[in-house]
Amino acid sequence: MANEYDDLRQLKDQAQGDFATEIDYAYQTRRGLGEDIVREISAVKGEPQWMLDFRLKALDTFMKLPMPTWGADLGLLNFEEFYYFMRSTERKARTWEEVPGAIKDTFERLGIPEAERRYLAGVETQMDSEAVYSSLKAEWEQHGIIFVDMDTAVREYPDLVREHISTVVPIGDNKFAALNSAFWSGGSFVYVPQGVNVEIPLQAYFRINAQNLGQFERTIIIADEGSSVHYIEGCFLAGARVRTSQGEKNIEEIRPADQVLTHQGRWRSVYHTMRRPYSGKIYTLRYYGDSSQALRVTEEHPLLVVKRQRRRERNKVFEPQWLPAAEVAVGDYVVIPVRKPVQRQAAPAVMVTVRPQGARDPIPRQVIFPQEPDFYRLLGYYFAEGHISNEHYLTLSFSAQETEYLADAEALLTRYGQKSPLTNAEYQGGRTLVLCSTELARAFAYEFGSTIADKHVPDWVLDAEPELLKAFVGGLWRGDGSYDAHKNMFRFSSISRNIAYAFRDALLRLGIAASVNFSQRRPPRQPMYTIVIASPYNAVFGAFVGQAAPAGQWGGSPFHIDENYLYVPIRSVSVEEMETEVYNFSVEQDESYVCEGVVSHNCTAPQYSTWALHTGVIEIFVKKGAHARYTTIQNWSRNVYNLVTQRAVVEEEGSMTWVDGNLGCLTGDAMVLLAGGVKPISEVEPGEWVYAVNADLEWGRYPVVAKKCNGPQLVFRLQTENYRTLRATANHPFLTLTSERNTFALTWKRLDQLQVNDWIAISGDLPDDGVERHFGFTSQRGVKKLNFPPVSSEDLLWLLGIYIGDGYMDTERVYFAVPPADKAHPRLLQVLKNLFGVDYTIRGSVIRINSVQLCDWFKYLGFEGTASEKRIPRWIYTLPRSQRFAFIQGYIDADGYRRENHKNISITSVNQVLLEEVKQLALSCGLDARKISRWTRREKKPLGIEEKEYTHYFLYFGEHKSDHAVYFRRVTAIEACGTEDTWDLEISGAHNFVANGIIVHNSGITMKYPAVVLRGPRARGEVLSIAFAGDGQHYDAGAKAIHLAPHTTSLITSKSISKGLGRSGFRGLVRVVPGAIGAQSKVTCDALLLDPESRSDTYPYIDVSEDEAQIEHEATVSKISEDQLFYLMSRGLSEKEASAMIVNGFLEPFVKELPMEYAVELNRLIALQMEGTVG
Repeated sequence: MANEYDDLRQLKDQAQGDFATEIDYAYQTRRGLGEDIVREISAVKGEPQWMLDFRLKALDTFMKLPMPTWGADLGLLNFEEFYYFMRSTERKARTWEEVPGAIKDTFERLGIPEAERRYLAGVETQMDSEAVYSSLKAEWEQHGIIFVDMDTAVREYPDLVREHISTVVPIGDNKFAALNSAFWSGGSFVYVPQGVNVEIPLQAYFRINAQNLGQFERTIIIADEGSSVHYIEGCFLAGARVRTSQGEKNIEEIRPADQVLTHQGRWRSVYHTMRRPYSGKIYTLRYYGDSSQALRVTEEHPLLVVKRQRRRERNKVFEPQWLPAAEVAVGDYVVIPVRKPVQRQAAPAVMVTVRPQGARDPIPRQVIFPQEPDFYRLLGYYFAEGHISNEHYLTLSFSAQETEYLADAEALLTRYGQKSPLTNAEYQGGRTLVLCSTELARAFAYEFGSTIADKHVPDWVLDAEPELLKAFVGGLWRGDGSYDAHKNMFRFSSISRNIAYAFRDALLRLGIAASVNFSQRRPPRQPMYTIVIASPYNAVFGAFVGQAAPAGQWGGSPFHIDENYLYVPIRSVSVEEMETEVYNFSVEQDESYVCEGVVSHNCTAPQYSTWALHTGVIEIFVKKGAHARYTTIQNWSRNVYNLVTQRAVVEEEGSMTWVDGNLGCLTGDAMVLLAGGVKPISEVEPGEWVYAVNADLEWGRYPVVAKKCNGPQLVFRLQTENYRTLRATANHPFLTLTSERNTFALTWKRLDQLQVNDWIAISGDLPDDGVERHFGFTSQRGVKKLNFPPVSSEDLLWLLGIYIGDGYMDTERVYFAVPPADKAHPRLLQVLKNLFGVDYTIRGSVIRINSVQLCDWFKYLGFEGTASEKRIPRWIYTLPRSQRFAFIQGYIDADGYRRENHKNISITSVNQVLLEEVKQLALSCGLDARKISRWTRREKKPLGIEEKEYTHYFLYFGEHKSDHAVYFRRVTAIEACGTEDTWDLEISGAHNFVANGIIVHNSGITMKYPAVVLRGPRARGEVLSIAFAGDGQHYDAGAKAIHLAPHTTSLITSKSISKGLGRSGFRGLVRVVPGAIGAQSKVTCDALLLDPESRSDTYPYIDVSEDEAQIEHEATVSKISEDQLFYLMSRGLSEKEASAMIVNGFLEPFVKELPMEYAVELNRLIALQMEGTVG
């Protein structure tokens, strides 16, 4: 059993880039392989006899060849499990518009935009077994370039296909090449004629969409004599200003760990930066709404854009999409994100030192900044009109005519400085207030800056509640704002760029559109930033700054704002040819950033995923003097068998470069049990802690180190005998109890391996890490003041449970429908009196409390809505178990029910979602919450007018008491339930977590050996390969170089990284035949182990039969040493940053060979794999 527990430590739950789309397949063969399937596939495709004969010969060869035993363990691979052909549409589309919607959505998620004609040479998209869309730039067709799917090539170019197919990779080369040859479906055929130079990338996208599908694309690429195929790259020019949490930075100054604002309106970390030479078109875009900004980008760089619907009208619908700069036109809208507030547990504060009168030494003091409107108005005054002198004096300056503002500022300084400020006499039309307070002056100087040159508005101010933001904006405007009644125009002006944009950002959070006007003034006057409120929002803005103003007409404003973005129209677009350097960088999770004021994105490479079998064959022919490069960045799920044969033949003076990357991942979807709460997995963030079991099945707290949304996938609903349910992908592993010959063992089984009556692990008794909730509630309404509890208690939570069942409110009253005969009635009256000291009246079955303050209190706690709209506020899940239990008990007392002659209690509600939340809350308390049943019938209610159909739901509780951490229950149902968004977490240490009360995990094999056959004199071949083996993964990769002609050269560079219990292997073959005089080959295999548990293997094989040849081979295995970390950390880097720098340096020879968009994607995937490794 110890070995099974070791397996528990080995598996990891990490995924990246998986998604599936529910497709109505037009055709599908039976599961399994055989001659009938081969004939069926060939007949459906309408293939000629020679192709059928080719397939049958390959099938016969496959059946005779043994499984390879020298590579990764393929013992679990069962060829009869898979479907070998599916057709997702009846006919192929020639244009993007012709592609069926579901398929189009899948490939849009892969990154094929509608505008691909502009910047992709052509696209071959393969949905499951067949290509559904293929396009090619018209101008290239004139040069004779062929880029079609393989089926089309067989029909239209049969001679070329017959001449080349299986000449580089013979049918009998290996078992998987034979399998591919028998069942191939889809793939690409590329022919570049003599002397043609392809400067724009040819790209192919392959997608395994259905579970248990064998996808066998066949690719043939022919680069004729003197031709060449390569990639372009690009992004922003130097000097582009990027929005960071520390202010704006030029893009060339961005460094890893910088926090940048993304299209989601949140801050995310940079994890890699890029710098590349560029030659081509540069697009300069200027837009209304900010005259200080100009975007200068390469033509293919994606921007978040809304296309204008009608030339002379504002859009009525705003739906952003990613478009390359070359697709953007004057009048289209670019977007400015509305930043999303970050919730903070503690009030903001700063430490200062003061020396009290008579004291010898200074003492530290913590200054807490009050979270109330008056203080935020004072902050507004300070940023507009204040400064600090000598860290002792806080000064505010106003016009002598602004007597109202002077009086208000004086009162605020007196209140928060705890002494009256000095009021100076009028001088040159102005008056100043000076507060002599070292403590407050230093607090303001340290937190906000002392002068206009160094003032900065901290995030906690801009993240404040709307009422506080309104007060802040009001103070700013009173200091540096104006209103022109003739023009009906509000303005705010500042020479500080930081303050001006903070004012604009605060307005956006308040739902007010505003523009930034920049004016360069004659020295010594400094440039001025003026924020102008869009006139349709004048009435709203005027209301909270105390200046009445009419709202302008919507037609008078070119802007639009919603909860996510401010949409601003493009004013001009210009294009110029340049040779320069361009910059880009990778951003955790969102892969976007705000540059020159608007949202920009990184280019991304295609990703591949699902539980399936992938055996591709790629054959490349490089003729005399031709040059070709084949680049793949693959991100397979851990449970995809990726068994690929790649080979190129290079003729005289030709060159071939393989750039190959292998990365792995997996997905999951559930409600996650945190250490002190419950959240949907989509809302869990790195840094939070979850409960997970160790090898002894004991609970522990483990940190979340990474999260990834993997898009829609086909999911299945699993249910246990005690009605715990979970929707998960077919490849998601569950902790399972198995028995054999009276011996029990723990193992991980994928969902598609589970059967009804299998035993899986569920959570039982859990630790209690909840904490009391402290309240800071105040209400300005009402005459009679109530007492409000400052902290959560069992009585309060019981009351809230009663309310969610039997409570409701209107604008001025709170009601409880609890009749006097109800056993909860007397306790409810006593709790109301003890907690609030409130008066109430009883009318029939209803307790009524006339109190607007109590209404405000319940809304403050998050209890609003009708019976069908009520939800459990998230903070309830974070409380101590006794308080969570009291809430459930209150709900049971309100809506609980025990049927006659039944032991089980149930809760009744019209709100199914609410009962699902109650179930998760109950599971976090160790309660035996079970099924939710639905009951519908037609009836006439006592107060109803007519008979109607009513639906109720029942949540049942079992009698089982959880005394142990983990229990095992039988699976009673597994059923497909459509396509849903899927997510994944990485948990450091334990590598499992609890989802919907079920213990889940994640856990494939990649075997790829690209080869180059150097058949002509002076032919050159190069293979660059990277493999990142995460926990539970085995990557067996390598390369082959076969020298058949004189003076040929080959270079093989392999980089592998292993993490956790991941295992990477490299198999290198260099063969030099007799007569290959002057052949040169160098093989370098470098492995980096990130921890003691990881493993790397190297299997070199060198066969040289020519004396006049030069062969080099070197292999290194290294670890991140303490000396390396110490050196870098002594220079200010954190351990995480230092380790990332070492890994990036290790990968540099590989990354520098990639096009920009592929390099960015690779670094993004590497960074995800690195999460949680150190730090």
